[in-house]
Amino acid sequence: MIEEAEMARSGSQERTKGASQQAQGRLKEAIGALTGNRRQASQGRADEGRGRLRERWGHLKDALHR
Repeated sequence: MIEEAEMARSGSQERTKGASQQAQGRLKEAIGALTGNRRQASQGRADEGRGRLRERWGHLKDALHR
């Protein structure tokens, strides 16, 4: 569930958080692939997807506030 503090963030903050989450997900996925840890690789892909959604949410927030 999205908390009020998260809703109050500006679109640029959401985009930044999303990009960071995507990078963390890619790193986690790569480490999982290198170590043969399929669960970690899968979690990395999921984190990356959540980051993409958060980044798109930031773009939408900016578009709605114009």
